[in-house]
Amino acid sequence: MALVLGGIGGYLVVQHVLEINFVVMPGIMALVVTLSVLATVAFGLISTWTALSVRPARLLRAA
Repeated sequence: MALVLGGIGGYLVVQHVLEINFVVMPGIMALVVTLSVLATVAFGLISTWTALSVRPARLLRAA
């Protein structure tokens, strides 16, 4: 959904504001989506690494 909306927004800006040709680059689009997913998963795992490595009872008692 974000890829479609971003593409439409990019098209409108490039065509109507910058007045240059819009070119769809599916390889770059796929790379951006892949890197975004990997970054989201990596930062999520890094931020919860402490909670994942401690026994649940010890973590809950400390809270």
